[in-house]
Amino acid sequence: MSPDMGTLSAPEEITPALEQRAVIHIGANAMSMILVQGDGSQGAEVEVLEYLEQPLPLAEDIFRDGVLSRSTIERSVRIAERFGKTLTEYAIPARNVQTLVMNILSEADNREALLNRLQVACGLSARSLDEGDMTRLVYLLATNALRSHARLKKGRVLAVHVGPGNTRLMLFNKGRIQHYTSYRMGAHRVAEAVERLPSDSLIDLIQGHVNGNMELIEKLYSESEITEILAIGHEIQQLAPQVETSRPLTVVDRRKLRKFTKRLATMSGKEISSLLDINAYAADAIVAGAVCNMSIADRLHVKQLAVPQGRFEEGFLTALALGEIDAERFILEVIHSARALGKKCRYDSKHSLHVAALSVRLFDELVDMIGLSSQDRLLLEVAAILHEVGSFISRRSHHKHSLYIIKNSEIFGLNEEETLMVALVARYHRHSLPQPHHPHMNELPRAVRVRVSKLAALLRVADSLDRSHTQHIEIQRAYVKKDQLRIGVGDVVNVSVEELALQNKANLFEEIFGLEVVLESF
Repeated sequence: MSPDMGTLSAPEEITPALEQRAVIHIGANAMSMILVQGDGSQGAEVEVLEYLEQPLPLAEDIFRDGVLSRSTIERSVRIAERFGKTLTEYAIPARNVQTLVMNILSEADNREALLNRLQVACGLSARSLDEGDMTRLVYLLATNALRSHARLKKGRVLAVHVGPGNTRLMLFNKGRIQHYTSYRMGAHRVAEAVERLPSDSLIDLIQGHVNGNMELIEKLYSESEITEILAIGHEIQQLAPQVETSRPLTVVDRRKLRKFTKRLATMSGKEISSLLDINAYAADAIVAGAVCNMSIADRLHVKQLAVPQGRFEEGFLTALALGEIDAERFILEVIHSARALGKKCRYDSKHSLHVAALSVRLFDELVDMIGLSSQDRLLLEVAAILHEVGSFISRRSHHKHSLYIIKNSEIFGLNEEETLMVALVARYHRHSLPQPHHPHMNELPRAVRVRVSKLAALLRVADSLDRSHTQHIEIQRAYVKKDQLRIGVGDVVNVSVEELALQNKANLFEEIFGLEVVLESF
C-alpha cells in the first residue's frame, strides 16, 4: 500500500433516506475511515460507502520511544484533512462522525499533543479508546463469529485477540462467556521488544519473550477442554488466507501457520509488505502477531485456528459505526463477570444478590427523578454485587478493602473509569460519605463524582433493607410524597432492624436528593 494519499472522488449516487455515519480511527499502524449507510436494524443491509486507510506509525513511536514524533502527529493531521473532504462530499453531519484513537495512545507521554493538534487543525474531538472499549468491541466481533457458525456456537471456544499492545482471551461455552483475561502482549509491543532482523531464530526470540504469559495462559485454560480457537486480529486475518482458503471461516492448521511464519521471519519488512499487500508499519508486527497466536494454540494443544474472513479493521470500524451490540446479552456477561469475582472473594451471594435486586428496583422506581442512565443502572448492580468483597481481606473496614479489590480487578465489559466508579460506589456503601478530596474520588471529574454519589445513596438504602441478611424484604413500590421517599415493603411484620439501619445510612440519599427515607407497610 502506497503512503501517498491519492485523489478521492465524490460519489455519484447516494440514497438520502438512509442515515450515513462515519468513524475515523487512528490505529496502531494506520489511520482509517469508514462511511456506512443504514443502521442494520430489523435485519436491514448495511452498505459500506467508503473504506479509506493511510499508513501511520503510531505503535512504532509509542513502543519504541514512548512518545509520538512530530512527523507522526502532523501526518495524522494531513490524513484527517483529506478525510474531512470526503465527509464534505458525502454531506455527513458532524454529529454522525466519531473520531477514535487506539487505546495504546494512553502509553504515550505526549498523548495530549495528538488530540489537541487534531482539535485545533481539523476541529476533530478525538477520544482515546480504553481497555473496556476494546473488550466490548472484541466481544462483539467474537459473538458475531460464533452466531454465524454453528460449530463454534455449540463448543467451548477460546476467542483470542492479539492486538497491538495487549492480548485478550475470552472463553465461551455454548456462546456464553466463562472466563476473560488480558495480557500486556500485543503484536507491536512484542515486535518492538525484540530486534526486528530477518532471521531463522526470530521466532525463538519472540517465543522466549512471551514465555511468561504463555505459562499463565496454559495454567488458566489447559483444563478447559477447548474445542476451537477463534483467532481475531489484524495480523492473523492478514495471514490466514495465505495459508488456507477454506470458507466460510478460514481454518488454519497451526503447523502450516508455523511453516509460513518461518518463511516471513527470514524476510525484510519491505518484502512482507509486498507479499501481503500491507503497509510497512503493519509488516513489522506480522511475525510477532502470528507467533503469539500459534504459541497459544501450541500450549493448549489445539490443532487448528478458526479465523474470520475479511479485513479486521473494516469489521472493527463497522462495529464502531453501528454500535451493534446485543445490550441485554452484554449486560448478562458483565453481571456474570462480577459474580465470578464475588465467588473468588467468597462473598455472601444471597445477601449481595438480594441487595443488587433491591438496588435496581429502587433505581427503576425512581428513574425519572434521579437523572441517571441505563449504564449507571448496570454500574449500580455490579457495585451492589461486589459491595462486601472486601470482607475477604478483613471485616474491619471491609468497604475500603472492597474499593481496593474492585479497582484492581478486571470486570468484563467495564472500562477503567467505570471500574473505578463501581469501586467507589462499593466503598461508600457504609460509614463516611463521598468527599471530593478522598483518594480516587479526586481523580474523577465533578459530573462523574455526582453520579458516584447518587449511586452510592441508592446502594446504602438498598443495603439497609437487608441489614439482617435474611432477604425478607422486597420493594413493592417507591414514590415521593412531599419531602419523603416512601418505600412500600408490603406486609412485613417487623422492620425495626431495617428502620434503624436507614437512620444510619440514608443520610447520603437525603443529602443528595433532599428526601427523608421512610418504610411503608401495607
